[in-house]
Amino acid sequence: MRNTPVLRHNMEEKKDHGTIDALYPLISHIQTKMLEGRVVYCAMLDFETAYPSVYRPQLYTYLHEQDI
Repeated sequence: MRNTPVLRHNMEEKKDHGTIDALYPLISHIQTKMLEGRVVYCAMLDFETAYPSVYRPQLYTYLHEQDI
């Protein structure tokens, strides 16, 4: 089974938006999939704290290529 990212945009690029703004599309996606009888997994990762010196756009690309 291939993983598909829910949010393709990076919230960091939207300086006037915060973490709470990202929750609505995530919750909406989860509710939709649950109504379809699908199992939904979600992981919240703080890459900035865990990997402060890593170039995050490249990290996101790598994770996507690995189906993570």
